[in-house]
Amino acid sequence: SQNWREVAVPYDFRFKRHDRFQFPLTRGSAGSTASNASDANVQYIVGAITSVVYLAEVRPSHTSEVQQDRYLRETYIYDLEIENHNQKWIATGGEWHQNSHPDFLWVPKKMLTPQQISTKLHSM
Repeated sequence: SQNWREVAVPYDFRFKRHDRFQFPLTRGSAGSTASNASDANVQYIVGAITSVVYLAEVRPSHTSEVQQDRYLRETYIYDLEIENHNQKWIATGGEWHQNSHPDFLWVPKKMLTPQQISTKLHSM
């Protein structure tokens, strides 16, 4: 669904009873450890599946041959933890459902082109 409210599941005792992220508790406050984890503010869970297509790395070459672009596709499955802050619903955390996932994503701005930055190196 395009609307998260249509697929949100209340984060209540019925959900927690079957939630694999309860023991140890990893839902809730970002950066918390198992000993001080708190999921008290999580009100909804939204399951998400995202398919990402990205440009694969190529081996550098010292020839004038242009290498063809190669694209890779990955599908990620995760939960978003939804909290209410000042009358606004915010995804404040979540859980990956597989170990293979990105640590971060970097996306360039649309129509941005790479440019060489001229710097002067000083020898000592």
